[in-house]
Amino acid sequence: MAASRATVANIPLTRLERAVMAALAHELRHTIPDLATQFAEAKASQRRNMAFGAYTGLTLDRPHPATTADGRFGSVHVMIDGLQDAVAFQVLMRHGTVAALQADSYGQDTRPINFDTVGFEQVFTLDAQGRSVPFEPRPSTDDERPLRRSPPPASRHTPNPAQQAAPMRAPPQPQPAPPPQTYKPQPASLERDRAFTFGPNGAVSTPPPIPPGTSFGSRISDLPDIASLDDKTLRIGLWVAIAVVAFLLVTIFQIGWVFVLVPGIWLAQMIRRPAVLSAIRKALVAWQASARTAAASGD
Repeated sequence: MAASRATVANIPLTRLERAVMAALAHELRHTIPDLATQFAEAKASQRRNMAFGAYTGLTLDRPHPATTADGRFGSVHVMIDGLQDAVAFQVLMRHGTVAALQADSYGQDTRPINFDTVGFEQVFTLDAQGRSVPFEPRPSTDDERPLRRSPPPASRHTPNPAQQAAPMRAPPQPQPAPPPQTYKPQPASLERDRAFTFGPNGAVSTPPPIPPGTSFGSRISDLPDIASLDDKTLRIGLWVAIAVVAFLLVTIFQIGWVFVLVPGIWLAQMIRRPAVLSAIRKALVAWQASARTAAASGD
C-alpha cells in the first residue's frame, strides 16, 4: 500500500498486510476454510492509497477455491500510527478466490500515510455484539514480532545454603466463608414508622403517641353521612374534588391544561344532572358503608 499508487506484478507483502491476513484468516476460518492457504500463496499486484482508506489487489498463480464466497468479509481493525481511530480491513472475495484487501479509515485522511512502512499496533476483531476481541498471533520470525515487547525477566536470586536448608512454611489454611445473611423484612408498624420526626429547627423529635382507635376506618366514620347530604352540598363537594384532581394532574403529572380542563368541564356539567348525581350518591353511600363495616370488624 504505497502513499499514492503502485501497479507492479508480484509485489512483496508488507508487514501490515501479513498481520491483517493472519487476523482475517483466523476470524473467517469457519466461513472461508481455505483463506489461510490462499493468503499464503497470494501476491500483491497493485496498491492504492484511497485518501480515506487503502486497496491492495491480490493474485494467485493457481487458484483452487474451496467455497463460492463472493463479496467483502471480515471485521479486522488496526490502530495505525498517525491516525486517531482504528482502520477497518476486509478481504474481497470473487467466486471463492481472494481478490483484494480493502481498508476503511472511517473518514480519516490517509493521504499522508505510507502504508508500506507505517507502524501499527492493537490488531483486533469485532464480535456479534460489536465488542473488540484482541488478536495476538504467535510470531514466526524476528521481523514479525509484536511492537510491544515484554519487559525483561527479573534477575534470579540464588539463596544461600542456610536459606535452602530452611523448611518451607505450610500455606495458611483457607477460612470457611461466613454463611450468607438472609434479610427478613419486618412487618409494618405504624408506631415504628412515626417514631421520629423533625422539628422546626431540624432537630429530631418524638411525636406524641397515636390516640387509641385512630385508623382509616375511624376517620371514615367521622365523615358526615353522605346519604343525609342535600344535592347542593354534594354537588359542591364533587366540584371541589374535580378541581383538586385537575390541579394535581397539571402540577405533578405535567399534563396540559387543555387535556384536563375539557374533561373537568364535562364532568361538572354531568354532575348537574339529577340522575347522574343520584348514581354518584348511591356509589359513595355504598363505599362509606363498606368502609365502616371493615373498620368495625378490624377493631
